[in-house]
Amino acid sequence: MIASIRVRTAVAEDAELLAPRLRSADRDEILAVLGKVDSVAWLRQGIALSAPCFSVTDQAGLLLALFGANPGEHGDGKVWLLGAPELLRHRFAIGRVSKQWVGILHAHYRILWNYVDERNEAHLRWLKWCGFEFTDRIEEFGIEGRPFYRFEKRLA
Repeated sequence: MIASIRVRTAVAEDAELLAPRLRSADRDEILAVLGKVDSVAWLRQGIALSAPCFSVTDQAGLLLALFGANPGEHGDGKVWLLGAPELLRHRFAIGRVSKQWVGILHAHYRILWNYVDERNEAHLRWLKWCGFEFTDRIEEFGIEGRPFYRFEKRLA
């Protein structure tokens, strides 16, 4: 725990708590890639497939975000984070611990990577802060064919 947040291992029930409260930028990103999906089922699958997967809560226990990494075919980890609007109220606390938690994910995977919607400004700033590099800009990505960036971070 640091200041106003706590991080714990995610449980399947966290999907029901976060799905109806996802940030609009996160919902837009999911729609752009996959189209309309059952958010609860999709988050449950993300929790189940990730190794590891964590929940971020405030001190009162309100779920602010889920994050983790899905194992890839080559020992890499497809890192992800989805949050509620209240997450931004805790951005300074998140910023203080983000690099530590990226390091914990790196303990499992030498390469962390994924794609991010270029409209998701909060995630773009956070990824830069954490030391991720944007390796490619894909002009037409996902169901909606929107511009996305591929990002990654490699252990030295």
